[in-house]
Amino acid sequence: MSARRHPYRPCGLIVVVMSLLVLGATHAQPVTASAQVPIVLFTSETCGECLEVSAWLDGLIASGTRVDIRRFSADNVTSAPLRHLLDVAYGVPEEQRYLVPAVFIGRTALIRGDVIEAGLPQLIRTATSRDNQFLLQQITTSSSMTIVQHRAIEPWILALLFAVFSLLVLLGGLWRFDWK
Repeated sequence: MSARRHPYRPCGLIVVVMSLLVLGATHAQPVTASAQVPIVLFTSETCGECLEVSAWLDGLIASGTRVDIRRFSADNVTSAPLRHLLDVAYGVPEEQRYLVPAVFIGRTALIRGDVIEAGLPQLIRTATSRDNQFLLQQITTSSSMTIVQHRAIEPWILALLFAVFSLLVLLGGLWRFDWK
């Protein structure tokens, strides 16, 4: 009797080729020389250290470093949800959250001017497309979130809202109750 292969069983070569394709697609590729590395910068107009870092970053751009700096003001209330999301996603310690200047690049957060100037050049050189995609995904997530979704991050607010509105419903029911 000859052994027959099942018609739906893939041969070993196909499995190997498909595995290599999947591994190649998931491997972090370094950013090409022509691609810009996205950087998110939080500064304040009243912060001297922020002005120094901003000027230093402008010098990097002038020198030909391929970066796409997205600047946000810590003084602007509309950028607070993005900063909160990034601080949480990047595991920024609570004592450093909302401090400026702050740079988010790839999967790394750099807080304070001296740390930014010391660490950023190396992070730009070693940035991968996967890390850059992580940062861009965080920005996109933040811009698509609504106020209700931001509040869902803090469960105590939901509990407080539930308590207040359930009390109002109870009072409303008592108001309509016929006390005769």
